[in-house]
Amino acid sequence: MGYREERGYRCDIAKQAAKEALVGFQGRVSLIPTAGLQRDKGLRWMTSEEAIKELEAISLSFGRGSIVPALSSAYELLRGLSVPKQILLLSDMARSDWQISI
Repeated sequence: MGYREERGYRCDIAKQAAKEALVGFQGRVSLIPTAGLQRDKGLRWMTSEEAIKELEAISLSFGRGSIVPALSSAYELLRGLSVPKQILLLSDMARSDWQISI
């Protein structure tokens, strides 16, 4: 997300896209970064307004993103709910984040 293109840094572009998706959303939201995720922080449900504020506080990490743990965390949060669910995944599609080592 640290790459810069004509429209700006990819991190900022992704944050703006997330904000646009969250504005006016009435459900509950949890933000799960793919890089720099602090497992001890704990994931929580919040309003869209709270999520937008928290989104602003997420800083660019120079670590490699890890998709599988992030999606596993999302699955665990959603698993027991009996309401409609969605996962919105924002990525700059950097190759290193999508490579899975076996």
